[in-house]
Amino acid sequence: ILFDVRSAFLTIVLISSSPFFLGHSRVLNHEGMMSLFLLASLLSMLVFLYIDRKLFFLLLSSIAAALAQLTKSSGILLFPIIVLVLLIHAIGLKDRKFSQSVVNAVKTFGIWLAVLIISYILFWPGMWVAPGEMLYDVYGNAISYSFQGARLSVMPGLDPSSFHFGDLSARLQLYLSDIVWRTTPVSWLGFILGIWFAVAHKRNGTGK
Repeated sequence: ILFDVRSAFLTIVLISSSPFFLGHSRVLNHEGMMSLFLLASLLSMLVFLYIDRKLFFLLLSSIAAALAQLTKSSGILLFPIIVLVLLIHAIGLKDRKFSQSVVNAVKTFGIWLAVLIISYILFWPGMWVAPGEMLYDVYGNAISYSFQGARLSVMPGLDPSSFHFGDLSARLQLYLSDIVWRTTPVSWLGFILGIWFAVAHKRNGTGK
């Protein structure tokens, strides 16, 4: 829906041939499943904003995001991306006031987040019984691993209150280094061309 058939086919081929995605999706691995749900969520949101304002696409984006969260806690990185997409869309609208566009974007995000939470609870029976314990086990372990390099479930002596951003910044530098040096040249080329085409599309006045 976002592109013609040839562009969509080329995009899927490039994504599918990415070494990380190919390696993770060839086995039953959380990263492969999570990346598929994240891609489905993001594309559904883009279709809802720029192509067809049907509620179905917004709900599909929310449900896919919930499944990504249930697959692996690192799927939470989708949240700032969705916020950024909504903000860019609000800024690009010229047929209404910016304040009105922001209000509409907030409403859209509210619906998206509400459906995500409902789906998260619905698809995980553990949330029906002990939601606080379940969330602590998932995100507590994720945060402790990010800050301290160990999970609370493995090292119960870790104190989450002692975590600080110094450790996180060092790990973020490591992740950024991996992204820079382990991303294929074809992926970088596609990323750069994608931004260039998007900017040229707006300048030519052909954007919706």
